[in-house]
Amino acid sequence: VPDSMAIRVGDTIRHHVGNFVLWGLFPRYRTHRPYTIGWELTGWLPRYLSRRARKDRAKAAQQELLDSGRPFFLFPLQLDADIQVRSYSHFGVRDSIMQVLSSFAASAPPGLVLAVKNHPLDNGLINLDRFVDSFSRATGIRDRVVFLDGGQGRLLMESAACRGMVVVNSTMGLEALALALPVYSLSKAPYAMPGLAATQTQMDLADFWSGPLPPDPGLLRDFVKVLHDRALVLGNFYTDEGIALAVPGCLRRLGLVP
Repeated sequence: VPDSMAIRVGDTIRHHVGNFVLWGLFPRYRTHRPYTIGWELTGWLPRYLSRRARKDRAKAAQQELLDSGRPFFLFPLQLDADIQVRSYSHFGVRDSIMQVLSSFAASAPPGLVLAVKNHPLDNGLINLDRFVDSFSRATGIRDRVVFLDGGQGRLLMESAACRGMVVVNSTMGLEALALALPVYSLSKAPYAMPGLAATQTQMDLADFWSGPLPPDPGLLRDFVKVLHDRALVLGNFYTDEGIALAVPGCLRRLGLVP
């Protein structure tokens, strides 16, 4: 089901306007997000105004990486505000960057590149481009790290030069597994288990750079079947088409309709 960023943005604006207008009726309301909307806007607005320039820079950097033919690992960043990060990991975005880059600097074979891809919904409160640049310089791997504030994750994953992916617990990990890419999960994820994504209990990240293992195809097929049967519901909450599928699916999952 296609998503719509325009609808998501509109819904977000209505949500925060409603919070502001009706605040007096709900004085004890607290958002689950670590920042207030006023503070987030100080990051969002500059990012919105620079979106075209960032997109062009990311596209150029991505194409340069692909054209070079240099083997690389993909490291997609996640959001500090995501519940999957806040409840199922002990990482903030900067913590994960420091751990992955430190390990890459110490243990990755020469010639490998690390492509760090920013999350498309990053609020810009932390200048991650500058942080990655500074930390990669400090660890001596500035010439082996590419920061992408945009680009196409799927295109990178489908490249023959992509050797695997490191995630905290991103849903991109499952997408990578579906493409038979080796995945290393730094924290709790549904797919972090022997035969699918490697974890600390199976192997150290230092060893993953040299010996990444692809997922077991049969186990992956069974895992996806279980997800569809026991967990996932078709649709989304951002489009009419998605809602028309999601609501009946949720009702069936809850046992409220046959």
